[in-house]
Amino acid sequence: MRPFTRSLFLALVAAGLAASSSVRAQMPEFGQPEQMKALASTDGDYDVAFSMMDPATGKMQENRCTATLTMILDGCAQRMDFEGSMMGMSYKGVGLTAYNRNTGKWQTSWADNFSASMSLYEGDMTDGKLVTYGTEMVQGKPMHYRNTTYNMTDHGFEWTMDSSEDGKTYTQWAHAVYTRKGSGKAVKKASGNDEGGW
Repeated sequence: MRPFTRSLFLALVAAGLAASSSVRAQMPEFGQPEQMKALASTDGDYDVAFSMMDPATGKMQENRCTATLTMILDGCAQRMDFEGSMMGMSYKGVGLTAYNRNTGKWQTSWADNFSASMSLYEGDMTDGKLVTYGTEMVQGKPMHYRNTTYNMTDHGFEWTMDSSEDGKTYTQWAHAVYTRKGSGKAVKKASGNDEGGW
């Protein structure tokens, strides 16, 4: 290789490496966000004491369900598979939870065999409590929802859903107590009383 040709070649290589380094420096982060590690310990199978407002009576109705939480996509999201009985009918649902590092917000989704639609929520986690909000159309009118996951321990956690017509005053209409299977802990009803066994 002639000297000037060799010099040109080395210059082009150096320029290419510099450009590649610049591109890598400008690339956004990808892969599992650090915040998702807060949910990894909740992976597993659960018995669920689920209490939901019965629209016909206005009273809370107790239901027994099960759920499985699984970290997926290399830890970038957590999936929930939920199954049980609601109002005497078979109920199945699937949810996803992820942390959006670009917005700094937690995002959740939910789909089930009752609504036949996708619900989307967004919010924050503070002091171990995850609170997300979303708005859906119900009978032609917007309805605001607030989901709260809290009391997260090695044995389980609790969850509530509140609804609001104006997005300011919320009323609780669902409460669930998740107890990890095999934890040796008594499952509690959503009302707070110990369940006599599953």
